[in-house]
Amino acid sequence: MSPWTIMMGLVLLLTPVICWVFTLHVPERRTKFSRILQVIHEQRYYMHAFGYLVIIKWKGFTDDLNEPIKAVTG
Repeated sequence: MSPWTIMMGLVLLLTPVICWVFTLHVPERRTKFSRILQVIHEQRYYMHAFGYLVIIKWKGFTDDLNEPIKAVTG
């Protein structure tokens, strides 16, 4: 597996765990599973996710441009 895959996997796996740990003392602040899609829409979290997709695509684009240069410059 590539380092990128490992890091993305860790982010996806650890995010819910970290959110749960941070709300241990205030369980009423947790979003119920039945409301997750509603909250995503109301708070426009889909825009945040879209921004990450743009960043990932941009990084892939720049990496593709930089790889040939690395072979030349060392």
